[in-house]
Amino acid sequence: MQNNRGFTLIELIVTLIIISIVAIIAAPKVQDLTLKRKLERTSVDLEKILTQARSDAVVFRKKVTVNLNTAGKDSAQSKYWNIPSGQTLIFKTGECITNDNGKKTWGYSSTIPTLSKIVFLPQGNVENFPQNLEIQISSNSYTKYVYLTNFGKVTTTNKSNFDGDCTS
Repeated sequence: MQNNRGFTLIELIVTLIIISIVAIIAAPKVQDLTLKRKLERTSVDLEKILTQARSDAVVFRKKVTVNLNTAGKDSAQSKYWNIPSGQTLIFKTGECITNDNGKKTWGYSSTIPTLSKIVFLPQGNVENFPQNLEIQISSNSYTKYVYLTNFGKVTTTNKSNFDGDCTS
């Protein structure tokens, strides 16, 4: 007779305990990674829609409006973007000035009320928008920044452009 040996109950229980401990340790890191990815996706989506709206305004020689936190159907002259749940937006403005030493710095940075729309003109600049805008997107302890100049240039960064020196 052949002696078939399998796993004992003790071996199976020890293996399950080890797997459970590893899962408990890894779960928060996976959750953090998921939050970071959602925030990254949100900032890239906003950057893309702002860039597309600016391009459409220049190409079609018409005003194009980006409606923030509003549902609707995109058209040639209107784009819609909603922030996902669990994330917040803060709008800040700043002006690049040259100090007495000739160094360019942010003259001021202030939080403004929530914007409902951003309008791009046929020249590619932003309507009624004399300063630079920074949109801070936050989720828990993670933050991304979408930066929009008065000339319509859009960039995404991991830190605020209004901290330190400016180049525009």
